[in-house]
Amino acid sequence: MGAHEVGNPPLVGETTFDRCYREHRDRLIATVNAATRCGADLATEAVDEAFVRALAKWSRVERMEAPVGWIFTVARNVVHKTRGRRSVESDLARRTATPAGAVPVVATEAQWELWDAVAALPDREREAVALRYLGDLTELQVAETMGIAPGTVAATLHAARKHLAASLGATSEAGDGTGGNPPPAEARLKDDSTGGPR
Repeated sequence: MGAHEVGNPPLVGETTFDRCYREHRDRLIATVNAATRCGADLATEAVDEAFVRALAKWSRVERMEAPVGWIFTVARNVVHKTRGRRSVESDLARRTATPAGAVPVVATEAQWELWDAVAALPDREREAVALRYLGDLTELQVAETMGIAPGTVAATLHAARKHLAASLGATSEAGDGTGGNPPPAEARLKDDSTGGPR
């Protein structure tokens, strides 16, 4: 969802950047964490750095089709660069403190199972799932953010749902056969879309 697409009214004296930060920061942290399996601390650091960079060129960023997708891309790049320059010892300590693929502190057994399954997906499938269900981007915005075709996004999400269905013990992606219910894996992602890994 772009900064200009948010549904809540702005606060008194709030700029468009302030509004984007307020409404999207927490969701972006969860999205970056789920996509990169970097841990909550590094995801927070990366998202905050991305917002700083966005602020410096906000007049251009806010006119983009998916400003939040741009911020995600910057944050993901920060994660990769930070990982590259950290020593093996400090990286091991960080991952021990915040296990890859961890879920919210207050989580049901089903949430643990779901986000463990998401963490085990191939990189591109995991990133697409994170952007679509945690980042709340449309498939077109996911395509722009990932630099791939919209059809590839749809195929990637389909493959991810099949893998999740298999991991979660679902027998099919067809729901109840009436056409009215989403596939089990997709339904669970939508139900837990505001939580994500922490």
